[in-house]
This record gives sequence, C-alpha cells and structure tokens, in this order.
Amino acid sequence: MLRLLPVLFALALATALNAQSAPPTLFEGHVGPVSAAAYAPDGRMILTGGDDGTARLWDAETGQEIRRFTGHRGSVTSVAFSPDGRQVLTGSGDDTARLWDTATGQEFRSFTGHGSSVLSVAFSPDGRQVLTGSGDETARLWDAATGREIRSFTGHKLEVASVAFSPDGRQVLTGSWDYTARLWDSATGQEIRSFTGHESAVYSVAFSPDGRQVLTGSLDHTARLWDAATGREIRRFTGRESTMHEYSVSSVAFSPDGRQVLTGNWDAIARLWDAATGQEIRSFTGHGEGVMSVAFSPDGRQVLTQSRDTTARLWDAATGREIRSFTGHGGWVFSVAFSPDGRQVLTGSLDKTARLWDAATGREIRSFTGHGGWVTSVAFSPDGRQVLTGSFDKTARLWDAATGQEIRSFTGHGGRVTAVAFNPDDSRQVLTGSEDHTARLWDAASGTEVRSFTGHGREVMSVAFSPDGRQVLTGSGDATARLWDAATGQEIRSFTGHESAVYSVAVSPDGRQVLTGSSDTTARLWDVATRREIGSFTGHGGEVISVVFSPDGRQVLTGSVDATARLWDTATGRELATLPHFLFVLGVAFAPDGRAVLTGGIDGIARLWPLDRAFWPQQRFTAEPRPRALALIIGNRTYTRGAPEVAYAHNDADAFYTLFTEVMGLDPQKVILRKEVGSVEFQELFGSDQVPGLLDSLAEFVDEIFVVYIGHGAPGFDRDGTPIPYVLPVDVSGANPALGGMALSDLKDRLKALQVPQVTLILDACFSGLSHAGPVVPQASPIGVGFAEPLVTANLTVMSATAFEEPQYASWLDAEKHSALSYSVLRGLYGEADETGDADGRVTIRELEDYVREQVTFSVLSRLQRRQSPYLSHSGENFTMVDFSRSESRPAFPVAGAE
Repeated sequence: MLRLLPVLFALALATALNAQSAPPTLFEGHVGPVSAAAYAPDGRMILTGGDDGTARLWDAETGQEIRRFTGHRGSVTSVAFSPDGRQVLTGSGDDTARLWDTATGQEFRSFTGHGSSVLSVAFSPDGRQVLTGSGDETARLWDAATGREIRSFTGHKLEVASVAFSPDGRQVLTGSWDYTARLWDSATGQEIRSFTGHESAVYSVAFSPDGRQVLTGSLDHTARLWDAATGREIRRFTGRESTMHEYSVSSVAFSPDGRQVLTGNWDAIARLWDAATGQEIRSFTGHGEGVMSVAFSPDGRQVLTQSRDTTARLWDAATGREIRSFTGHGGWVFSVAFSPDGRQVLTGSLDKTARLWDAATGREIRSFTGHGGWVTSVAFSPDGRQVLTGSFDKTARLWDAATGQEIRSFTGHGGRVTAVAFNPDDSRQVLTGSEDHTARLWDAASGTEVRSFTGHGREVMSVAFSPDGRQVLTGSGDATARLWDAATGQEIRSFTGHESAVYSVAVSPDGRQVLTGSSDTTARLWDVATRREIGSFTGHGGEVISVVFSPDGRQVLTGSVDATARLWDTATGRELATLPHFLFVLGVAFAPDGRAVLTGGIDGIARLWPLDRAFWPQQRFTAEPRPRALALIIGNRTYTRGAPEVAYAHNDADAFYTLFTEVMGLDPQKVILRKEVGSVEFQELFGSDQVPGLLDSLAEFVDEIFVVYIGHGAPGFDRDGTPIPYVLPVDVSGANPALGGMALSDLKDRLKALQVPQVTLILDACFSGLSHAGPVVPQASPIGVGFAEPLVTANLTVMSATAFEEPQYASWLDAEKHSALSYSVLRGLYGEADETGDADGRVTIRELEDYVREQVTFSVLSRLQRRQSPYLSHSGENFTMVDFSRSESRPAFPVAGAE
C-alpha cells in the first residue's frame, strides 16, 4: 500500500463515479477481441465470434464453453442461430459465411461469392434462407439447404455492416457505412425505401418485434428509431448533450416485447432505453473496451454484451445493478467488514473515520471518530459488540459498536498501523500490523501488549488469525507471508515465492490453506502443512491489494488496483465473476452466509454485490428417510432385434437412481436398477397371473412403489386389428412385440395387483412404433399408431412420455443428454415443479403434472418443431411426491455425463 500512495493521491483527485452494474457472467476464452455474440432461441446457450477465427458455444447459465466452430481463415465478424437452434451461422473476414451443426460443431456448407469480408449474417424467420452483408457493398440472400445464391441487394455506396430480416421474412434491412439504412423486398431484391439522416456510418440495424419500426445505430453517437412504412424518424436515443453517448453506437437491439431498446457503445458501456420516450433506463458498465454487440435473452430478462476486451458478459436486464452502495465517506474506503450476523457493514476511510452501515438499506448508523490519521483497517469482534480500527496515527482503537464510544487505545507501534484483527476464538485478544516491521498481540481488556512478532524485513501490511486463534499470519513488504505461534511469538514457517510485496493475507476456514495477495498482480494459495504453493489466481491487471476466503472456503475474492474485485474458484483457480469499480479496489469481504460480497475503493464508496445462487455455500441436502418405499428402474438402451438405440436411457436411469436415493430418501437396498432388461428378466421382475415376480415378493414390506421404464414401446394388434401398446424388452422385435413383450394393460394389472396403497409408473417410451432415432420396426415406413387411453385405477398413477391417442415421438434433448420426459420429471422432482407451483416446499402430483406437460411440450416444440404431449392419469388425489419443507436447502440437479 505504501508504494501506491503517490498514485492513489493522484487518482483521488479524479471524480468518483458510482457504477450501476451487477456482477456479470463472463464468457472468456477467445484469443483476442470478441466481435459478435448471439443467444440461442431457448436462451440456454450463447454463441460468440472472435478475431481468433473461431466461433464458440457457451452455457448461458455457467459461462462454460461447450464447443468450438473452427475453419474460417479470418476473424469471425458475425454469428447467428437458426430459429430452431440446431444450426449456427458465421460470417468472416475470409469473405465467406458458413453453416454449422450446433450439436457437433461440424460444418454443413459454405456461402461463397462476396468480394470482401462478410460483416453481418442473419437467418430468415423460417430458417430456410440466409442473409449476408459484406464489405463489397452488397447484401446477398442464400438458400440455406443448398448454399446457392438467390439474389443480391445492390445500391449501397460503401460496406454493408449490418443486416436483418423483418419478422415475417418479407423484407430485408441493411445498414451501411454510406450513412444510410435501406429496406428491401426479399422476394424481388427491389429497394423499398431508405432511412437517411445519420451523420456517419450505420453500424447496426434491427426490426421491432412487430416489424413496424426500424432501429439503427451509428458512428454519429446516436441510435435512431424509424417508421418502417414511411421512413420517418420517430425519435433519437442520444446523450451527447449530457455526455452519456460520448462514443459511437456499435450495436442495437429491441427487447422481445419491443418496449425497450438496447445500445452498445465504444465507450465500453451498454445502455437500456425506453422505446416510447427515448429516456435512458440504466447502463451496464464493466467492460474494459468498446461494446461491439448487444442482445436480449429470449425472455427479455437478461442482456448479453460482447466487447473488444475479449469477453462477453451477461447481465440482469431488470436491475443492471449492484444491490446498494454505502456513500458518505469524504475519501477513499481502505477496509470493509461484515458484522457476524451480516446485518451491518463497517468501513474505514482516508477521512479518518470508520462508519457503521445498515446492510439492508445502505443507511449510515454511526461514525467512529477520534483517529488523527487515515483509518486503514477495520474489524468486528466475534460477538459483533465491538469494533476495532487501525490508523496511520500509529494507534489501533477499540469502540463500542452500539454507541460509537471509544473503549481504549492500543499504542506502542513505532510506525503507522496498517492492519487489525480480532482473535476469532477469544475476543479478548486483538492483533495489529505496522510499518515498524512488527505485528503485535494485545489484551483487549487492558490495552497492554502481550507479545510481538518480529522477523519481517519490511512493513507488515496485513494480519490474520487462524480459525482456532492459535496461529497468526502476517504479510509484508519483504515479499513473504509468515505463520507464527500466537502463544509464544515463534515463527512456524514462511511462504515465499511472490516477486514483490504481500499486501494481504487470509487463512482458509479449515486452517489448512493460506491465501496471499501481492503487488506482483497475483494472489496465491499455499498449503499450511508443507509451505508449498498449490495454486495461483492470475488475471488482475494491477497489484492485488486485498484477499479473502468465502465462508465455506470454496471461493476466493480479490481486490486490485485494476479497479476490479474478482471471484475465483479455490480448487481450480478459475475466475467466476468480475465486480467493476471505477477506481482501485482496496478492501473486500464476504457476507457471513456467503451470498453477497462487499468491496471498497478509492472512489469513496463501499459496494454490496449479490452472488448468483450457483456461488452460494453449498449446504448439504439431507433427504427425509422414506423407509416404506420401493423403486424399480429399467433403462433399456441397446436392442438386439433391429430397434434403434435409445441414446440416453442409461443417463436417465442413473439419474432416477440418484433421485430416489439422495433426494426422495429411499433406502438404496430398496432401489433396484436394471439395464438392458430382456423378456425373461421382465417376467422375473413383474411375474404373471400364475407366478409371482420380484415386486410381488417385496410389496408386503412397503407402502409405495415407483416403477420407471426408459426404452422402446411398440404397437401390437389383437385378432380384430385393434392396436395394443407393448413395453419392449431388449431381445424382442418391434415387428411382433407380443412374442416376448409385455402389454401395457398386463403391466398395469400386475402393478394394481400388488395391493400397495400407491404405485407410480413412469414410462419414458412411446408406443406408436416411432422413435427419435427412427422406426422401432426394422425397414418399416415411419407411420405411427394411436391407442385408446389407459383406464385410471385407484392406486396406480401413470405418466407416459407421449399421448396415446395420436402417434408421437418420445424425444431426446441432446444438449442435456436426457430424454425430454425424464429430464422434466427429474427437474420437477428436484423442486422446480414446486417453485412454479405454490412454493410450499412440497412437490405434489398435480404440480408435477402441470410442470412436466409445459416443459416437455415447449422444449420439444421449440427445438425439434414437433408435438409431444405427456400423458398422466391418477385417482385425483393430490398426493405429495417429494417433501423439502423441513430441509434448509434443496439438492442441485446433477448434470449428465457424456454417453
């Protein structure tokens, strides 16, 4: 810190601006600037294109890279998803556009003919055509199936930088460096009208969702809204007079409801506007360079931005916010801390005061005044009743948190006090670090020095106790951190490896690891027992001033002079989130429950940030025991008599096993998992009218039975030609399922005969003879069969993947590696069905029914453009499937592994 003071003084004279952005999700990995970004139609994936010549597919929720699309010989300038999400379109500086398979990353075809870079690409609303804009001053329409050019749109005098289809696909919109946007008839290629008025290049264009308005963004610092029918300018989105739009508008987008407009600007800020009034609603700040592309998620709740700083970021559109700021200090905020109950926030500042704030409202509660120098460090006592401050006046002081009165002062250091800490096991001891190269232990009751820790060759810049209070950790300007015995003052070991001063230190909650932050721009993780460096956190662009562990030790938070705080995964060193300030971040802290973080900087502001639920400390979910329940799971994937493979049957079966044992509380001994079940084993499990099966033998010991079947069904026929649905063992042919298969009616009769109060049958199969991978009957034409709906019985609930009365597919979700029905049932029983229901902590059969019907229908229809209607019948009683009401947490749904 001392070496930074001249720089800090200079920056302190700058105007402190209050960032209004929430910590975004980052999509990092491109080598060089990111040029384009797009959302998948279902909102679950994000596509980016970069100057490194690749397009990359990311998980929208986690920011994890899924796959890459490689083959372009120039930068990828524009990207788009097909309407069904199954294909990806990219435009490149190599003068081509290319079509790719989303699921595999394989290139389908290339669109060649442009005489210069392809700057923009778009799909028609029906996905059958592709539109490209190029530096050769033309836009071109292509047949997506063949790659053949259909027509060209000519008339622009300079590069065509942006293209878009109208919502009905009948018109094409182009924006050009010739200062104009133009509307064309997509069927004839004729120009309909021109939108003129911009004073520089039109960089981006978009249609409103109803097609009645056109939005343009320009290098003249404005975005403009136009009437598509007349070409008249309706309004302008500009802040030039108020310095809000200091730089060019590089990208524009409408919200899905058309009520808001989003702009990306070269000033590194994205802005949200009211489309009706032109008023700015909020801004999204944090990118280090210009925002080149912006997009809304399909539901309008999130905003995606991509920047020349090599990242794409995801934001909350409704708030765009930090939760709140604590403003009032007259100078830099050096240090921050949470009270033990998380309800209050403590800050120390250059204005020689420490201040106490209400964490919920941001309101100042009281100020602690009396120091004659900057307050550089603050801490709460373990019970929260006292406050400790360290100052450049060479003293540390103890205060009453409730009144703000000073209790006592700790004097004796020969230099300025740089750091303070309470013993977590004994609030009667306090620790201080100083420029005089020592750390000192004090008796809090008397203010007398107990012992000194000497040996550092330069100032002690940070101090911390081990969780049990028996050891002391110090960080110094001599580039080392040292661990000491608190009882004797003897040095136990040192941690060496940093190239320059260690500004901050922390001990993990279990005491096994040490964290250090240094002026060499890195934070490092050390093993206490061996002194060995076991990890590093690299990525900051300046000195790391402050470090802290999360309450569960799984995450690390660092603050730096690069004006960011960053959240990291302790185990992998991977950066999870960036929290931007406008100036240096000097202090960081975690909330006691791990659900928020606090940052303080030389802009004089402390900021409270919410953490995404995925970053919260993971509470161990403990299922309520269900000793009187039994489950049988059958996963049939590979068929020996010609039926196609059921790709994710084993994933589904394994996931149900985990559900029953870890979520629903069944005894693992009473969960029977069988895979690749043949006809003989079917008989052994379910028995017959003459011979009891395994379920018959076990039924007397339980009150409820769950049966899950994942595999093929097939249609058979009785003597009158009436179709009969059959469950198909792996060794039975779909051409004649009656020879070895089990009629669904027989299966229901066998389950009903068990005389158990409640039996639930989940059939992830269709019985029409159709399947996701082709006909179940070898060499048969894909003609499906419908059936009469099964009859409802009092004790038996049946859920099937498809309706019975019409032929449907039981579809798969390749991205999730599950079938559509199993995935929805599993997620519903993990708690999502209750969250969309009455949220009382219990998943009832009616909540599950409503949830599954909606999820399956929409996921299959939106992705695969076919109808799948799950069937469910039950007695009408709204019984509870899963009860979370007495648990503090809910289990996380496991991600399926690759098959």
